[in-house]
Amino acid sequence: MNCRSCGADLQEKGKNRKARYCNVTCANQFYYKQRNYQPVSDECRKQRKSVDGLTEPERCRKNEIWSKYRLDWNEYLELFYDQNECCAICKRSLSLVSQGRKFNSGGMACVDHCHSTGRVRGLLCAECNKALGGFKDNVQNLQNAIEYLGE
Repeated sequence: MNCRSCGADLQEKGKNRKARYCNVTCANQFYYKQRNYQPVSDECRKQRKSVDGLTEPERCRKNEIWSKYRLDWNEYLELFYDQNECCAICKRSLSLVSQGRKFNSGGMACVDHCHSTGRVRGLLCAECNKALGGFKDNVQNLQNAIEYLGE
């Protein structure tokens, strides 16, 4: 028996099992050839704009901030640009979507919100967001930390 894609000889897979392709690559090539489909690399897929003009990472972020905070993408953009694309606390530059781990960058903007009311306060870098979370959004704890650092 021969591979349906490249014609190479196939080995028997066992009792009542017949191999149709010599490997996964041939199987994928045959699948794409049958359907007139050109596979797209991950890099091209991420950069491709959709109907709404967003790349895949932007679309994923848009869905995430809507599901977690009920924050519309335009409201998120407004917050981002009102803060001059930087963290509200440390003023480090931020990006709309994750750019991987980069030095000298605050990374992706984290949505800061009140845990009791759910109200969005602003956008922070990951470090400032973790710091506020560590203080449990308690003003007195922050005041104590400021006094401690002043000693």
